[in-house]
Amino acid sequence: MNAEKSMAGGGVRILTQTVTSPTLAAQIREYLGANPQAKWHVYEPINRDNVYEGAKLAFGEVVETRYDLSKADVIVSLDADFLYAGFPARHAITRDFAARRNPDGT
Repeated sequence: MNAEKSMAGGGVRILTQTVTSPTLAAQIREYLGANPQAKWHVYEPINRDNVYEGAKLAFGEVVETRYDLSKADVIVSLDADFLYAGFPARHAITRDFAARRNPDGT
């Protein structure tokens, strides 16, 4: 990295997945600010591009689905694991699901 300082980071490429950590994003931006020739690339091998395109077709703009399981008596999930770690808003959905779950009930 010291050798790159003389070139303002011209030989540095940072490759990450989508960064949701404010701390990590700030650290990368700080580095890029000090090394303006460095480049930051974001790549998701499995991404939500089709979800966004479908939303644009349906609603005319990119929107994100918000699930509210807090009032659901029955949940049918076809080919979508809403408890999966990479699912958007997974923590809130899992919390709502667990609060209503009654394995001994009807």
